[in-house]
Amino acid sequence: MMLSYYNFRMMRYLLEGQHTYSFSLFLRATRMNPTAHFLLERWLEMPWIRLVQLSDQRKAELLDEVLTSIDYVADISETDAFIEKISAEISISPAAQRENTAEEKQAMTGWKIIRLGDLSASDRALLKSRTALDHYVWNRWVRKEKRLFDGRAQSSFALSEFVRPRYQAERRIARRFG
Repeated sequence: MMLSYYNFRMMRYLLEGQHTYSFSLFLRATRMNPTAHFLLERWLEMPWIRLVQLSDQRKAELLDEVLTSIDYVADISETDAFIEKISAEISISPAAQRENTAEEKQAMTGWKIIRLGDLSASDRALLKSRTALDHYVWNRWVRKEKRLFDGRAQSSFALSEFVRPRYQAERRIARRFG
């Protein structure tokens, strides 16, 4: 998800006449475990101060509790089949023209899509340390793997939130001035 989001943002900035910046700056300026924290903050309506106070282990437990109430969690690659099923149930056509695709934006901008193999070892380590909880949720609920959360490789959420504004400012400067 982080690579997809990074590529999307870089192509959007290029279309707007702005500059791109490194993946490591993107990671540092983005909240750690954005999917897990989005669910905790928006779905469970947990205030930011509570997110900082909770251990990653407790966050994983809370997400496990709430995700058991969901009937079906799937990989994005199953979207077409899911839309087909719902369309049949409500009697509408499942066919829709694809718009705003990465391929379309890539052709317009010339952006080379960054993939995991393109990252340096340090960027891959940074990605792993900043997305351990998201990775757990993905494996546990999308891939249906029976596993326990192991946050030993996880960076400190509180520390990252404390320094993140600095990286957000750097990102803004890089985006505007190169």
